[in-house]
Amino acid sequence: MSAGGLQMSSGGAINQTGDKTIKVSGLAEFTSEGAGPNGKITLGNANKFGSLKLTSAKGDRLTINEADSTLFDAVAIDSGAFTVSSGGDITQVANTSITVEKTADFTVPAANSVKLDNTRPGSPVILNTGIGQVTVGVEAANTFKGPVYFNRNTGRKLKNVAISDTTDFELSEDLSLSGTLTIIAIESISQKGLIKVTDLETTSTQGEIVLLLDNTILNAVANNTAGTLGQARQFKIKDVKSAQTFTEHGILQVNELLRRLSAVLAPEVRPSEAKPVESEPAPVPPIDEAGYLTRSANVYLEGW
Repeated sequence: MSAGGLQMSSGGAINQTGDKTIKVSGLAEFTSEGAGPNGKITLGNANKFGSLKLTSAKGDRLTINEADSTLFDAVAIDSGAFTVSSGGDITQVANTSITVEKTADFTVPAANSVKLDNTRPGSPVILNTGIGQVTVGVEAANTFKGPVYFNRNTGRKLKNVAISDTTDFELSEDLSLSGTLTIIAIESISQKGLIKVTDLETTSTQGEIVLLLDNTILNAVANNTAGTLGQARQFKIKDVKSAQTFTEHGILQVNELLRRLSAVLAPEVRPSEAKPVESEPAPVPPIDEAGYLTRSANVYLEGW
């Protein structure tokens, strides 16, 4: 079957038969109104979609297979699990969101990436740290309530993984990347599996960042964790490459933590030597007596 666009709605399950494939150059939209097994959407053949929108309020599983790269429009899986196998990168359309109630499994070829890190506007705040300007203003848009896996049981090494989550995000198993791991969460960020990456970028707008297994971060200074450290209520990360565990609380300690990171991981770079960004006096940040931000916001560092 080939089409420029496709919209399909069913009161029961949606399946493919035999070796038949679906090829849609534009948006393909599938909606099941069934419950449990009768709410499944199973498109497991070598399909090709321009972009893909999926809705199942009560189905217990959605399974998607695509012969080349996969681009998701809005995905709403309110009761079930989500399994995606792609022949290329897995990404999402800007300003859309993905909600998965149970386990999410994403599989791509070696050296490909999974980038599902859409954000939504938050309350912008600008802080002057003395070594540059900190701008806060967005938060996670996707929701993964169950475990999230990347290339589970395949042995294939991904390039980059980027994920956003409106809830707590826990890395469910070991993850080794040739590139960057980016995690944006409104709640806490934690791990069950080891992290081995070139760069790590983590943002928690309301929770804690606690990554205390024997992680390996090859370029730990060249990422946004320093900005994020001050944003989260607590930050702890262990890096076996530097043989250090960094622990900080609250945004008021950003300067000191940057100095420690610089001294341990890149002695030739000193925040004190960086030229401060000249700007108008910043608004008073929403910080409580304990030194914590009192409203949601992500943190990015510029100018150092």
